Amino acid sequence: MPIDVDLDRVPERDAYRLLQPGDDRVPPGREYVRRLLEAQFPEYDVDRDFPLVEGRGKHGGIESYPISSTRPIDSPARAGIAVVGGAMGVTSAFHEGGDHVAVRSGKIAGSLASAGVLEAYNREWKRAIGEEVLRNVAFADVVRDFSPADWDRSVGTVRRMLNRGGTGLREALGAGVDGARLLGRYRKRKFDYRGGRYVQLAESEYSV
Repeated sequence: MPIDVDLDRVPERDAYRLLQPGDDRVPPGREYVRRLLEAQFPEYDVDRDFPLVEGRGKHGGIESYPISSTRPIDSPARAGIAVVGGAMGVTSAFHEGGDHVAVRSGKIAGSLASAGVLEAYNREWKRAIGEEVLRNVAFADVVRDFSPADWDRSVGTVRRMLNRGGTGLREALGAGVDGARLLGRYRKRKFDYRGGRYVQLAESEYSV
């Protein structure tokens, strides 16, 4: 759930177990972790048994922005402009932020610019990282409107699939109707976005 979202606008607010009646905004991560520990390990004293480690990690600051799962954009590469990294929308909550994908797009842009062929940028980043971006965009679409109950059901479904040996069609069918439905929705999204159709702004749409 994005930081600082207005909780009055969240459907099924009571289904989010880590929210409390007095919350009007999403609590910071530190408070979320405390509530999670208290919920999962009620027999422990959180302050005594899970002490905060001082002098490590971030100091004097906090990262409080959500990781998006938006569709990426093409660049007006023929005009000599390459948009890279998070700005182009290749980061994703489905792979811990996706710094490796963001950095890869920057390296591709730099290499092409130094070779004087930046106009190939959109084709080359899709060739290099397009399959991962496609997978993440498809997943984001499938779960976009999930409620906590949807997440619980889907996680259980995928766990049953993995217990059967994988996440293919045979395992999905073996996991029941929910498995077949989940895999079907995911594969349909991937098919709809084939050939780079996952971009939300194509290079042909720019006016330069």
